[in-house]
Amino acid sequence: MRVTPLLLSLTLLGACADDRPIEEIVAFPAEAGLEPRVQEAIATARASVERDRNDAAAWRHRGAILDAHRLAPAAESAYREALHLEGDDPWTCYQLAIVLEMMDKQPEEALQLFATVAEAFPKLPHPIIHSGRVLDASGDSSGARDAYLRALELNERQPLVQRALGQVFLDLGANEDALRHLERAAELSPKSDGPTWAALAQAYERTGSSEEASRAREIAAKSRATLILADPLRAEVSTLGVSSKIAIERGIARMSGGDYRRALFDFELAAEQRGEDHWLQLRLATCYQEIGAAATAARHFQRASELRGRGAHDARDAESFDAAALRYRAKYLERIR
Repeated sequence: MRVTPLLLSLTLLGACADDRPIEEIVAFPAEAGLEPRVQEAIATARASVERDRNDAAAWRHRGAILDAHRLAPAAESAYREALHLEGDDPWTCYQLAIVLEMMDKQPEEALQLFATVAEAFPKLPHPIIHSGRVLDASGDSSGARDAYLRALELNERQPLVQRALGQVFLDLGANEDALRHLERAAELSPKSDGPTWAALAQAYERTGSSEEASRAREIAAKSRATLILADPLRAEVSTLGVSSKIAIERGIARMSGGDYRRALFDFELAAEQRGEDHWLQLRLATCYQEIGAAATAARHFQRASELRGRGAHDARDAESFDAAALRYRAKYLERIR
């Protein structure tokens, strides 16, 4: 096994792993407030590492379960134990680096981990993109710019990276460069992306295009963040989340990509805990319509309408829901009359 500085530090960190109580090896999240499915998933993962503390795969899986439910401190300790046992495994290095990035913790170590992953997967832009994010968050705009440029050399058709690069160029005062990359991000985006158009408004203003800036601000005000970077190294983690909140988020992302069958699985899972959510019922109706189950879709749409009519809702939420319901009727109901 190749001994790297990273591996040496991790080895020293976990040198006494076999003799320590398991609570000293990995943090255990408080179960209060966790949904039963989440508690069960965490308990199953804990049982695996208790059966064999030298099983790196079990530690890695436990880290992924905790990571999937955004229990970052506990996920960090599990990933570290996995790395202590298996060396600088690129997949585990990547997950640990992502967790450190999410916690805004130890940026130098995160950058070193991402570098290890980039070396193992030289054609994959994702570790380079995350390096750019860590550098940007650390205030190193020039370093972030260089990372994003390297990522675009691997794949130029990434609107999220084009947007990030444009925003960094704005920070650096390179307004023409910013405008070029932000316009490219807008061109590549399948839907209007709010942050892209907000940054474009700033770039247009700085370059003297007041009318374009005004138009960009209008689009930004009507648009939400829509850009998602599909990440094959995070795919396993993303599928392990079983909480209703995470299932809904995953389902929405799958709907955006046209994967209605898998989105339906996520929304049905979420409905076990959030069946009284009018938005969830509307999304279930949409998915069933898209897979050709119109009768089931009708039941969920009726349920969504009933729930919308009950009690007081936030005015802005009600307005958004009513607009979405109108679009649903226009797309799925009026066309068959």
